[in-house]
Amino acid sequence: MKMIRFTLLISLMLTAHTFSRAQSQTTPASPAGQNASKPQVSVMSQNLAEAERLSQQVLQFYRAGKFEEAVPLAERAVSLREQAVGKDHVVVAVALSNLAALYSELKKTDRARALYERALTIKEAQAKPDEKDLNRLREILGTLSYQKGDYKRAEEFFSRILASQEKVYGPNDEAVTLALVNLAYVYLAMGAGKKINATYSRILEYTDQLQGPPPEQIKRIFQVLGCAAPSGSFSEDDRRALLKRIDATPDAASVAISAGAIFGGVLNGKAIKKPAPAYPAEAKRERVQGTVLVQITVDETGKVIEAKPVCGPALLYEASVRAARQALFTPTLLSGQPVKVTGTISYTFQLR
Repeated sequence: MKMIRFTLLISLMLTAHTFSRAQSQTTPASPAGQNASKPQVSVMSQNLAEAERLSQQVLQFYRAGKFEEAVPLAERAVSLREQAVGKDHVVVAVALSNLAALYSELKKTDRARALYERALTIKEAQAKPDEKDLNRLREILGTLSYQKGDYKRAEEFFSRILASQEKVYGPNDEAVTLALVNLAYVYLAMGAGKKINATYSRILEYTDQLQGPPPEQIKRIFQVLGCAAPSGSFSEDDRRALLKRIDATPDAASVAISAGAIFGGVLNGKAIKKPAPAYPAEAKRERVQGTVLVQITVDETGKVIEAKPVCGPALLYEASVRAARQALFTPTLLSGQPVKVTGTISYTFQLR
């Protein structure tokens, strides 16, 4: 079965290029672990100070979007720290991460991944590693691997985050569930039906215990699973129950989206008029069926002014968007005033 590749990734993800700052107060140590003479210590201190100065320049260039200009400075900072404290010191890992962030911005993904992996290896070898810091790097590496289509590596990094979060928080915490959401996107890209089912079941266990609505990342993965999970991931009854669960989810709190619109979640239940889409002839010939999720913007009067497909079989996109543009909704009020709302609407196509 041909899989749709999702590039929206992974709701809880950090940005794939994070900039770090080294601790300038790091105590110099000789690379060989031996007692260094005073002149050697002085040189090491000078190297560290120069590396810190360069790192500040790199940060300024980074903020200005001057990534090419920053690369030589960042490389020099790595070299100076390696000379001062050896190649396996934590301040070297920080410098490597900064250089990797620049390569990420320059779309040199393979180089960035190699540097981030080296930084992660150094930090994991510390006597008392900071798990939050490690998971930050694992998320970055998982994201980069996913974007490159290296789903096995992405699964590895996100699985390590999951194990770490379970150890700290137990099996049924929000942090654990959001790690499972990341894995769900990876399994969708891999077409791993059984793993999708198992991951979805665990996410469901968490949402069932909540008093209020689940986080947006979880609602979003339910939407994607409902319309894009491959055949065999779960039964059609379970799929329909999943979509019904989305429709029954209370609206999210008002969140600014664009042009004054607020996010209204799944809008199917608010439709005054929801014309059924025509089944495209080509889709019938190809025996294509499934659910299409359409993102829409509804104006203050309830009319759809924008519509675009999110996921589902591509042959069913045009018919779904055309039907969505003809839908009419109850106006959404905010503090008693009608406002624009952005949300989603789903259409299920089933051959008889």
